[in-house]
Parts: sequence; C-alpha cells; structure tokens
Amino acid sequence: MAFTATVTAFGHEFNSAYVTVNEANLEYRLNDFENGTESTNLRVSYKVYVNQTAKEAGGEPILNNWIDKSADDSTDIVDGDLKSLATGMVKAEEIFSNIADV
Repeated sequence: MAFTATVTAFGHEFNSAYVTVNEANLEYRLNDFENGTESTNLRVSYKVYVNQTAKEAGGEPILNNWIDKSADDSTDIVDGDLKSLATGMVKAEEIFSNIADV
C-alpha cells in the first residue's frame, strides 16, 4: 500500500512525498535461555520518496525506516490483514501530515 503525505525531514517539508510500506513481519519468540520468556513483535519497513514520480523513475528514498514494537492490543490483526495494520502504523508516525491514499 502507498500514500502521499507532507513529510518533515532534514529541516525541510516535502509536500507531496510518496510513502510505501515495503515489509511487515509478525514475530513470535520463545526464549529458552530466560525461563521460557515469550515475546511477540511487529516490524514494519517503509520508504519515503520526494514524490511518486521520483519513485517511478527509480529514485532513491529520502527515508528508509523501520517501526519495531511489541505486539499488544494496538497491533491486533483484524481479519488477517497485516498489510492494513502496517499501513495504519506508518500513517500514525509523527513525521506525516496531510495524508492521502493513492
């Protein structure tokens, strides 16, 4: 999924930035070395381009970030739709405003 947004980065405001969600992983771990401690994490990768034209022309992203958080009630996957959950998490990042789906 992709969307456009205003992004503030490097002291500049990019008004038509193009954002793509590249990867989303839900990871469960059982750590046998710590008395069977369990953890579930959600990792989401996203890239931000100056605009959609730059992305389509093969330009490099201006940002390439990960969200890595412990899975909890805010990361519930409804109807098995990890992609929508990941996109919602990226849209909630503080650097984005004026978001529009593409």
